[in-house]
Amino acid sequence: MKYSKIFLLSLFFYSCQPTAETSSIKDDRSVQQLSLIKHLTTSDSLYNSEYNEIKKSELFDTEKEKLNSFILDSLKGSFHKWPVTIYKMNVNDWPSKYIDVTFMIPLSKVLDAKNPQDYALIIHAAVPFDQVSVKDSLASVYPGDKVWISGNFSKRDTDQIDMSSSPPEYLFNNPEIQADITRVSSKADK
Repeated sequence: MKYSKIFLLSLFFYSCQPTAETSSIKDDRSVQQLSLIKHLTTSDSLYNSEYNEIKKSELFDTEKEKLNSFILDSLKGSFHKWPVTIYKMNVNDWPSKYIDVTFMIPLSKVLDAKNPQDYALIIHAAVPFDQVSVKDSLASVYPGDKVWISGNFSKRDTDQIDMSSSPPEYLFNNPEIQADITRVSSKADK
């Protein structure tokens, strides 16, 4: 009996070890990205562990405000050379010509192959055609490509980052944040 418990326990610990497939994946996300992801996953855990709907609603508002403050204060409302994956890219003509582009950052090491847009931080931007350097960089890449971006998180007003999710309760595990992109590179410049 004693040996079977030891065997089961060792089997459990062995199964918890990372596999060669997951441990060999290089995580090149920046410290700032990882800090934001940690903040999101912590908020998501707190939110999803609350079952009282009144407390859950209050917790949502509190965690959303903490997230907003984190982006404005700790990240200074900007990001620099963040590795992302292009999810969608379209050209729109109204009110003036711009590139509607959506980037994804996985909240784990890699994007889900079947549903990459799920459980990812979404950065959405409207890049005007007169922003030539960014437009030209985007012209040389495709959805699914990995790029490095720099820019600023957009604000709704003076103290609120423009972020949302659909449905709203997915804000901490699938947020969409609006941004102004200032640079796109297809290579990691160090």
